[in-house]
Amino acid sequence: IQLNALLATYFELHAVLHDWSKACQAALHMYLLNPPIWYLKSTINNLKILHKATRLRNQGRLSYEQSSITTAHEYIYSFWIDFFSEAINSNSTSCEERELPAQVPVYFPNEKKNNVLV
Repeated sequence: IQLNALLATYFELHAVLHDWSKACQAALHMYLLNPPIWYLKSTINNLKILHKATRLRNQGRLSYEQSSITTAHEYIYSFWIDFFSEAINSNSTSCEERELPAQVPVYFPNEKKNNVLV
């Protein structure tokens, strides 16, 4: 569970920093480690709290500082949040019931090609 804790913290940190690429990598590794549902629930709840605090803090900033353009990494991050939220809301606990869709874009930053469908 220590690796799960490190990975969850890494995921949360990079999500708050809006470093979507690293957050997506952490989410993929979290999925591969197949953490217990209660662990996912804790991570998602932490992210909700952090995102709410960030929104409140950013309300005073000028609108031009906030980009309305959604990047590919941000789109994948949203997928992972939805995926983990669905896993939390369902009663399933086994890996077989939480399979990924047939094609999921996975980003490898060191590759020439930015995205690969798995």
